[in-house]
Amino acid sequence: MSSQPPRPFISVIMPVFNGAATLDRAVRSVHFQTFLDWELIVADESTDNSMAILQQWMERDARIRVEHRDENQGLGAARNAAIRLARGEFISYLDRDDEYYTDHLTHVWQFRDRGDVLVFGYDFVYEDGPAGGRLPSWDPAQARQHIFTSGVCTPLGVVHRREWWEKVGGFSDVWYEEDADLWRRMARAGARLGYLPLTSGLYHVRRDSLSRSPHISRRQREMFLANWQANRPMYGDGQPSPSHHKVEKIALVSPYCVIDPTSEAATVMLDALGLLADLGFSCEVLCGSYVESQEGSHWEDILATRNVPYEVQDLRFDSYGGRLILATHGKVPVTLFDTTSTRGQWQDEQEVNAFLATCEWFLKKNRPDVLWTFGSDAVAIRVQQVAKHLDIPVLFARYDLSYRDTQPFKAVDYVITANEFCRQHYWKTLGLFSQKLLPVIDSKRVVAETREPRFLTFVNHQPHGGTLVFARIAERLARRRPDIPVLLVQGPSQTDPLGKMGTEGPLKNLTMAPAPTDPREYLAKTRLLLVPSLEEDLGLAAIEAMVNGIPIVASNRGSLPETVGDAGILLEMPRACSADPHVRPTTEDVEPWAEAILRLWDDEASYTRLSERSRDRSRLWQAEHLGPIYREFFGGLCHQPGAPLLPKQFVE
Repeated sequence: MSSQPPRPFISVIMPVFNGAATLDRAVRSVHFQTFLDWELIVADESTDNSMAILQQWMERDARIRVEHRDENQGLGAARNAAIRLARGEFISYLDRDDEYYTDHLTHVWQFRDRGDVLVFGYDFVYEDGPAGGRLPSWDPAQARQHIFTSGVCTPLGVVHRREWWEKVGGFSDVWYEEDADLWRRMARAGARLGYLPLTSGLYHVRRDSLSRSPHISRRQREMFLANWQANRPMYGDGQPSPSHHKVEKIALVSPYCVIDPTSEAATVMLDALGLLADLGFSCEVLCGSYVESQEGSHWEDILATRNVPYEVQDLRFDSYGGRLILATHGKVPVTLFDTTSTRGQWQDEQEVNAFLATCEWFLKKNRPDVLWTFGSDAVAIRVQQVAKHLDIPVLFARYDLSYRDTQPFKAVDYVITANEFCRQHYWKTLGLFSQKLLPVIDSKRVVAETREPRFLTFVNHQPHGGTLVFARIAERLARRRPDIPVLLVQGPSQTDPLGKMGTEGPLKNLTMAPAPTDPREYLAKTRLLLVPSLEEDLGLAAIEAMVNGIPIVASNRGSLPETVGDAGILLEMPRACSADPHVRPTTEDVEPWAEAILRLWDDEASYTRLSERSRDRSRLWQAEHLGPIYREFFGGLCHQPGAPLLPKQFVE
């Protein structure tokens, strides 16, 4: 009978795809280890002569075994396949273009009791860098601080007990940082991490290194596309991971004031928290006091407007002295960090540090299952990093088109958007993988109990809202139908809108209204809502109007077609200003708009029909419809193996 070879202590795992140029160097560094009780398991998926090189090594050293795989399925899949064949108590990793120092496995043996996962340093070699020179060693102490925030350690620096790979289910089939994801899952599952002041070997970085250009397998590409089409999370099928626990506590944290009535994003998020609280989730808010109003509004005025009681608590951080305002909005406790400015200008770095320290205190105290946030400035991004340091999944809400780079999304697990238009926009421009989740609209906040509908209303929320188109329509109606009163509701960050409209003279049919703290103020008086937007993103004013049964005359741009549907009249933007909001249309350009308004204004049957359609359509955004959807979505949130950003070559 043939006897089985003795079980090795350490199994070295090496995935290989077309590695002929560097493979011999890597295998040689294992062969000449001073520690002898090892085996090398290679998962080869190559189409070059890598297999011939490996065959020579197998003939030379019986401790080397190779499994040839016909299809390249990615690093995670290759490593999993090799580990299934491994017999060692410890698993060590070596890529085909790196190399071990000769004493690395000896150090693993010597320090095997320091942890379930041993983290070593390693030296960098940038082969396309200046003189091909080395850089200082990577310090494993970095991993202690950043294991939950970034992919700080490559497999070259990690050795772990095989049982922990089994406990957490192995590597995920993701397109990058599948290694960092595995270390995090081991840490969450209770593995002891030991950080050793020793270097494992040389980490070679070349232009074609996978760390610079992540490989995407056919299977991964198919998975991403299938998830995108099904509105599921980017990774996997949306099912909770083995370590996932039920989401019960949600914290909304942002430097921006969540109770700011002038912010559309804050408004819909506060409505959503109210729904989640009604569904049984425990929800809390920590936010700064920044508001969108041009003049700025003090938190005392905001709380008084909303009839929210509060108390003040002194805050001390080092030499910084400030205040926390403790309030409750409906069922949701709100902690407001009283920033020196309400216009987004931090007093200094000391105030920033005090706010971030407050965030850390708040999250440690409440231990939420998910952090929900919004905002793209440097402090908002640091809030995400605070949460990731505490290993809290991050959900990012994005309700407009203002983002131009991927930096705000690199530390998040999920991104949600309010409609398909925004979802498609960021997929095409940033390679950002987001999910559509309709915003919930609190009927109590927007339904006017007593209505006297008499105005054609234009809500001037944003620069691309079509102010000049509105002005020309108002002029046309002033001459043709002066009996139709027109209401201009100013946006939160606007001054002198009449001066910017450039009308030929004062309009007797026009009434001005400041940015409202309560939308019912103008909705109660609105008969028709005019939305001549060039690029509508959230479309909140249109949704709130439909909840009140108000028909809409709108452009067919941005998110408006999917928002308005058959509850209004959709028109082409005047050609003169279809690309530039600063170009004034002619009277002839807006004639189709004026005709559509007059037909609805004078034809009571058509008006009533569209009014009923508006109310019917508005149910899509109300709690009765969205309750089950929100319960399923928020209840299933869990750690994701990477940020929802597609590799560059996927987008190209």
